[in-house]
Amino acid sequence: MPKRSFTEASCPVCAHVFNYQTVTRPEPENGQDADFCPKSLDPELLASYIVQCPRCRFCVYQKDFHGTLQARDKKKLETILLPGGSPALPLPANGAEKYAQAAICYQSLGRKTYFLATVQLRGSWWCRARGDSDGERRFQEVAVELLQSALRQDGQVTPEEIAVITYLIGELSRRLGRHREASEWFEQVPDLVADTGEQKWLIELTEQQKELNANTIN
Repeated sequence: MPKRSFTEASCPVCAHVFNYQTVTRPEPENGQDADFCPKSLDPELLASYIVQCPRCRFCVYQKDFHGTLQARDKKKLETILLPGGSPALPLPANGAEKYAQAAICYQSLGRKTYFLATVQLRGSWWCRARGDSDGERRFQEVAVELLQSALRQDGQVTPEEIAVITYLIGELSRRLGRHREASEWFEQVPDLVADTGEQKWLIELTEQQKELNANTIN
């Protein structure tokens, strides 16, 4: 059974004080899907990772919500979230909306493109767990665009991350039905692996998904 508790927080943007619910639950080790989504994913738990201010709609991960914003970041967020003193964004009603809104806030904060892609990816996981295939696809499409952008930006990612990102673009493309594109991305992965010992798992996973993708094409 999940354990629920409440934590008090003061919004770093508008200083509104409120309580948000946290959910904890032991997760069985059932492995991951090919896009790294835990097979035992609890959508309620995933949604609880994001904290939202009910006043200004500021939305980020718990650890970041309790952090301190620099003055310029706070001003930028106030412009986006509270133009004219009133909320500009709707209050997120579910996990998908929380992750979509968190992506807006993190982009305003200047977080790296790869990080923004992982926020979108988690949004797709929530939609899958809820059976929302259209929502899952929308998040995946944005994630692919951001992952490709991260590869084009010098200094954005480490050599180890380059291979993982390339694989993820291939896997998400496969899930989106873009099988020939997926094949092209999968083909690049082995040559991009920085350490064949440390990333042997990635090479094996790529071969597995490349074969699955090829069977779909043929």
